[in-house]
Amino acid sequence: MKTNPLSLMLYIAVVVNPGCGAPTTATTGVVSPLVVTSFSPRDVMDDRDETIRIQFDRPVVGEDEVGISVARPPVVMEPAAELAAMWDDRQTLVISVVDKLEPSTRYTVKLTGDIAERIDDEEFSFIFKPLESEKHFGVNLRWTDTMPRIGLVFNQPVNAADLSDMCVIESEFDRSKVPVDTADDSLKGEEMTSRGFADTVAVGVTEQLTVAAWAGNFDGKLTRGVVAMDGAAPLVRAGLMIGASGRGLTLPAKPREIVAEKICPLSGKPASADCPHAKREYFERGRIPDGRCDWHVMEGDRLVVNYPREASRWAANTANAAGRALP
Repeated sequence: MKTNPLSLMLYIAVVVNPGCGAPTTATTGVVSPLVVTSFSPRDVMDDRDETIRIQFDRPVVGEDEVGISVARPPVVMEPAAELAAMWDDRQTLVISVVDKLEPSTRYTVKLTGDIAERIDDEEFSFIFKPLESEKHFGVNLRWTDTMPRIGLVFNQPVNAADLSDMCVIESEFDRSKVPVDTADDSLKGEEMTSRGFADTVAVGVTEQLTVAAWAGNFDGKLTRGVVAMDGAAPLVRAGLMIGASGRGLTLPAKPREIVAEKICPLSGKPASADCPHAKREYFERGRIPDGRCDWHVMEGDRLVVNYPREASRWAANTANAAGRALP
């Protein structure tokens, strides 16, 4: 049997040309559903880019609609938030969040209207700015008291009363749970917030000039460990030099309420005669730590360090990690 090539070509052309944006199956003629090929953010949205992008597997709108704000965005968000939308190209929808979103909140994005009727999975979700500890100030026995407080810096306001429920803190050495103390009356019901190392501040005071300097990132990004001594203090010095214009600057008299004391940098207590090192620290009168350092003890001609029970394990682990023995 011979086949007319012209009729075969016409038949194929009719089957494979379904029309823009609405493919049909060759056998039934039913419009196949739209498919979302990518959605962002997938899991987490931070406050540096509050944009949602949804890309489909084929063109959805005409070329004349690209780059123009959509009068009625084909999406809604729960919890509710005002949205603005625009087609970045014929198959990529870009959604901007107009309202201020709540941190640590899961938001669900739902497609609506004609698009929702043409798609199988029209719902996506993400968490906006989940609670994270950006920085912690650990224990360094060379410079702190015996049992210092360990400061945690979060990326958003945190209610101190909820910390024990929201956070699990473990020791890196034995994986034991470390309790979170929120018994301080000054913290109850208050919010603590800091952008750890997001900015630095330093102030210089002389009898002639007062100079204050701020150094950091205007967008709130962390400065990755830059402290005020390295960030803001050089600016204060430069300001003092400029302001002095060659004249001498003098310091104001030390307040009578401030007193100096030599402190053992290991124990944080006033240095004893056995302490091999001491550093001068300034205190408000009446606030000098009680007693003398009892960590350093001379046994004959040998200096021994008697770490208290609370610090002995940490000191041993720190020494082992550094490849040295405890003194």
